[in-house]
Amino acid sequence: MLRRSQRLRNEEFVVMLEKGRATHSPLFIVRVFDKKDLTQTKVGAVAPQKIFKTAAKRNNLRRRVYKAVEPSISELKGGLFIGIFAKQPALLAKTDQIAADLNDLFVKAKVLR
Repeated sequence: MLRRSQRLRNEEFVVMLEKGRATHSPLFIVRVFDKKDLTQTKVGAVAPQKIFKTAAKRNNLRRRVYKAVEPSISELKGGLFIGIFAKQPALLAKTDQIAADLNDLFVKAKVLR
């Protein structure tokens, strides 16, 4: 799981939503905002209540996303706010599938060093 300092706070999340650019895959939507004056990249995972009805499912999926992102956080460019929004098929995906899909999205969004 990512450290708290590596996760988006509410204010940062709102900025990322308003100004970030989106990239899509079958499992996730990734929004990226480049905050030039920051050196550390921050990541936020969202499992919408509209799709995942119970808190247990939402929390489980968010934890799996953070676990999948953790190994590649050092490979991401600095100063980014990244929001990862889960889609319905993500709930049935295994952690290695989630990691592979997110890595493909990071390449597609050009956020890797």
